[in-house]
Amino acid sequence: MESHVEPLDTPESAFKSIERPTIQEIEGAIKRVRPIPQIALKIIRMIRDANVSLKDISEELRTDQVLSAKVIRLCNSAFLGLGQKIDAIDRALVFLGEKQFLQLIISSSVEDFFPGTEKGYSLCKGGIYKHALGTALVSEVLADFAGTVPSDIAYTAGLLHDIGKVVLDQNMAAAYPLFYRRIQEDGISLTVVEREEFGIDHAEAGGRLGEAWALPDNLIDVIRHHHDPEEATVDPQLSYVVYLADLIMSLFLAGQELERLNTNELAARLKAAGIKPEQFPRVIDSIPNRIFHDSLLLS
Repeated sequence: MESHVEPLDTPESAFKSIERPTIQEIEGAIKRVRPIPQIALKIIRMIRDANVSLKDISEELRTDQVLSAKVIRLCNSAFLGLGQKIDAIDRALVFLGEKQFLQLIISSSVEDFFPGTEKGYSLCKGGIYKHALGTALVSEVLADFAGTVPSDIAYTAGLLHDIGKVVLDQNMAAAYPLFYRRIQEDGISLTVVEREEFGIDHAEAGGRLGEAWALPDNLIDVIRHHHDPEEATVDPQLSYVVYLADLIMSLFLAGQELERLNTNELAARLKAAGIKPEQFPRVIDSIPNRIFHDSLLLS
């Protein structure tokens, strides 16, 4: 696994140069974020109603050569572990089925949206995207196990839960040594340090970005509250599922990004998601091992 860890002996004087962004600057950063392709937004907005026309989606996808290539690449990666060569969009649809095909389009659409550098939130190249994909897959597994939320919606919510990091990533690059020390050494929550240094955390920034994109309310709610699912109001169980998926990825595949999640309320949050605490080991065992090998995730 590729990793990028800054030295811990950065002098205190280096931290004094960190400038706290203004609300206007944050809002400007949200406006500058390149939106994900309309085909992905179309699927995200319609997936709950099951009104997606696969014929229209496939035809629209064929007109986007870059996105088509990304979908086919993901089909043939360890991300899916299909074990069979897919070389065309039509074959991907037939082989994967409707649900997985649509998920793959959304996943491919957000790849360039997340920063691919080792500066900022990522601890390895493409760390945020890899974490997002893994969280999406684990969210789907948890949703299937608990039976409390639709698994396709859980997948999408898991994929988008950290989009606020895209807004703040340029600020994080300069502040990284301070954040690393306070989170990894002092055990302070990422969102707490973000609010102290930036005046806003990535969850709130993501919620505002979701509103700018006119995402469904349940997804915006998850993005805002994936660290504190008790505060979710639109679909609390979905927020609990994504919180747990995020936690599992952080515990079992550390080293992708700069974050540690609070486990103090784990038992209560498991129950809220529809999973008994004694079932948790069985849930972990049901998650495909390939998800926990980030070096293979996108190979």
